[in-house]
Amino acid sequence: MRSVLIGLFCWLLVLLPAAGQAADILRIAVLGTDTREGTGSLADFLTLEMTQNKAVEVVERSQIDKILAEQELGASDLAEGKNRVRLGQLLKADGLVLVQKEERPGKNKDDRFSIRLVETRDGF
Repeated sequence: MRSVLIGLFCWLLVLLPAAGQAADILRIAVLGTDTREGTGSLADFLTLEMTQNKAVEVVERSQIDKILAEQELGASDLAEGKNRVRLGQLLKADGLVLVQKEERPGKNKDDRFSIRLVETRDGF
């Protein structure tokens, strides 16, 4: 799991160049995009791990929930780039980390999750 977090942080540094100089802090919002078992736990774990890095400021979960409710946005609405950009702007976040549990047909039912990094200026 540590290698995933290291990779995640490296991608944050690559995808979010608008944060400016190396001394700037990246403001990141982490959220699960579905309600399936394990998604929220992984999002919480990533949030906890990212708070250990002084170069990253993580948006509080309560603030994310408040904005989602005010804007009447649900997990399915985050599939559209314009909604991700809007959410990022409202949260004043440089980027979003979206966690989603993947459906796996067949006999192998091991849990698999996707972690998507979204730059919130244009939804990339």
